[in-house]
Amino acid sequence: MVLSGFSFFDILNSVEFLIRLAAYTTRPRQRMAKLNLRCKQSVAPPISTVDEINNSKKLYKMAYHTLRQEYMLMPPVTRAYTTVCLLTSIAVQLDVVSPFQLYFNPLLITQKFEIWRLLTPFFFFGTFSFNFLFNMIFTYRYCRMLEEGSFRGRTADFVYMFIFGCITTVICAWFVNLLFLGHSLTTMFVYIWARRNPYVRMNFFGLLPFRAPYLPWVLVAFSVLLGNSVLVDILGIAIGHLYFFLEDETVVRHAHRGSHL
Repeated sequence: MVLSGFSFFDILNSVEFLIRLAAYTTRPRQRMAKLNLRCKQSVAPPISTVDEINNSKKLYKMAYHTLRQEYMLMPPVTRAYTTVCLLTSIAVQLDVVSPFQLYFNPLLITQKFEIWRLLTPFFFFGTFSFNFLFNMIFTYRYCRMLEEGSFRGRTADFVYMFIFGCITTVICAWFVNLLFLGHSLTTMFVYIWARRNPYVRMNFFGLLPFRAPYLPWVLVAFSVLLGNSVLVDILGIAIGHLYFFLEDETVVRHAHRGSHL
């Protein structure tokens, strides 16, 4: 089984889907604008114009039902988290809120009681850009694969993992200068998924094949190549390893000891 978790073609497919979706939804709008202009110029629109209006309405309905169906197929925790992240970025893009109101600041939390800063740093991945798209694809993909894979039918356990990751990340960020914590949480998802799927083969942009447990370290190396700070990645790996050790390794050891008693 080959799973390209960090494949350039996955990113291109996601971008292509967004472009097609935008074209799919804007074409009926352009047609409607032309039809409105024709209707203003003529008292009674011809039959072909009426047909075009009906076709445009059908396209809108098809696009809406397709998006709604894909959205509702997402597992509940993944759907809720990615929706909040997307809405947060939209609010920042529209200047409804400012990133300065969202970032993690221990002084403002303790002195001015801005308690929301304990949560909002996990929801903001930046304004709309390639970096935002890349982070959202990784967050959505590995969060969904965890929830539908090793946590299938165990939503409460998945929420517990989520809460454990957020609390541990906040405690670490209290002593480290980190402003936004969503990327660290995503790295934790990637690490836990990679450790629970040790035999899955992957590749880096179709060039470097490796097995899933090496994926977090490939991301660290990629951050180094781009000149980015690896502190966030290392923190996510450490928290993911802590959860994996407490949840998986400890349970396996206890089960192994119990079988010998």
